[in-house]
Amino acid sequence: ELINILTRFVFNQLEAPCRGNGAMKVEEHLISSSLGILANITCNNPYNKQSLVSKGFVPILVQICSTISHKEIVESAVATLRHLTCRNPMSVEACQALYELNGLPIITNIINRYSSSPMINSANLKKVLFGLIANFVADPKYLNQIRDLKITQLTAHTMASVIEEIKKNNGGKSLPPGVKYYTWMLYFHNCQKLLEVCLLVLYLMSLEASAFDLMS
Repeated sequence: ELINILTRFVFNQLEAPCRGNGAMKVEEHLISSSLGILANITCNNPYNKQSLVSKGFVPILVQICSTISHKEIVESAVATLRHLTCRNPMSVEACQALYELNGLPIITNIINRYSSSPMINSANLKKVLFGLIANFVADPKYLNQIRDLKITQLTAHTMASVIEEIKKNNGGKSLPPGVKYYTWMLYFHNCQKLLEVCLLVLYLMSLEASAFDLMS
């Protein structure tokens, strides 16, 4: 029931501007909260993942990534897509739906948009973006588009940036003035996870013989 309520609310919020109803507007903070809940309840829960895919929620999430620039909303939408496209009975259908909606170029555009953003402001978002990409790189049918989008180069560039960030700050041991310890540790946790997922993407690509030219 919670999934039905949240998906219906998000859909209605996105449709509000199209109705021309001046009394309704997109409440981004409410969408962000709703998507955050959906991201949480689809983490390691195959039933909830399958439920969202079967309700046709993948196109809505792709629409959000394409039309909304609010970072927290995009982050939650991508995290939910990441969950829906792996480890559930309908993950193949979810991947195919995202692919047919030109979802990979949309995800790549978001990565490019934040490529020059300070790592402290974008590490968690990049982590979920590359985590979503990791669900596609092991499937040969997506390799041509991955090549065209230069995802390998983006992954390698991001990996180099996060390694430099970790080295520059002594592995998180150098706490900048005015920054709370918990915030700093959470940031470096995200940096470490981002590094791991970038390595995973490159590793999965290397398993495909047809992907060797992608690694150059």
